Amino acid sequence: SFILMGLIASLRYNVGYDYKQYLAIYRANPKCVNLITGHLLGTQNFGIIPKAIYNLAILTKFPQLIFIVFSGATILLTYRFVLSNSKNLYLSMLIYITLFYLDTFSTIRQALAVAVTIWGFKYVKEKKLLTYVIIIGIASIIHSIAIIALPIYFIYNNCKLKIMMIASVCIVIGGNLIIKIILNFNYFKHYAAYFDGTIENNGASKVVLMFYLVVSMCLFLTLVYGKNSNDIKQLMSIVLCGVVFPLLLGTQSGIRVASFYFQYLILLVPELYERTFKNEKSKMIAMIPFEVYYVLYLFVDSLNDKGYTLYQMFFGHI
Repeated sequence: SFILMGLIASLRYNVGYDYKQYLAIYRANPKCVNLITGHLLGTQNFGIIPKAIYNLAILTKFPQLIFIVFSGATILLTYRFVLSNSKNLYLSMLIYITLFYLDTFSTIRQALAVAVTIWGFKYVKEKKLLTYVIIIGIASIIHSIAIIALPIYFIYNNCKLKIMMIASVCIVIGGNLIIKIILNFNYFKHYAAYFDGTIENNGASKVVLMFYLVVSMCLFLTLVYGKNSNDIKQLMSIVLCGVVFPLLLGTQSGIRVASFYFQYLILLVPELYERTFKNEKSKMIAMIPFEVYYVLYLFVDSLNDKGYTLYQMFFGHI
């Protein structure tokens, strides 16, 4: 299944909101750039790894290679993450497909950065801080926002769930007050759109709502059925931290930052279902809401003339 997902993502043409932008960057740069000092035209902050991928595409004169490498690496690292940590591979795969997979078609660099950070989760569990910091460093030269995943190490190893529940509320309340004060200054007023979810994409708002419903369900199941499992409680703490970002940054920006934390639902939901539901049939029934959401997501997407459902392969186009 992961191989099929990798092929679908790698061979797509003009699917995903950033596809044309990435293709335009390739066309604007006929020559390779220096990985350290070079600057790709049409970009502002591409790190060494994205520049290396573009150089490879420029050398081979094969622009689709950009999407093959980004998507292939994203799926491979996610597969390794699931294989190494999940208690139920099927349920983890289903969670990934319904909640995260299609988004990787648009958040190309960030999707790979997220995959690198979750692949490094094994070093969080082994309490190898330096190694995890190096992993975050690698992810950060793919997309600078990956630095936001560094606290996951400390949340998993040092922060109790009850403390995280209280801290999340305090951060949201305190953070919003600080943001409102800052935005009162004229210099910062033009940044207001980044912190107001009502100004942003309505589709993103619905996605955030879905995540909040899932997180609320997981929190309830954790407090009822998972309270004796330290692993479940610590995974819940990581996911709960992700709730903070859309409330502080608004839906569009917040959900992208939160994805570094929400990805751990891939492990948390199967763990909770293993404890809550005693047979496979009940687990499958409990997954129906995710499947219904996915079908509705695809239906709404089909109404968009730039949606994922208008899938086509690159053959004959590039």
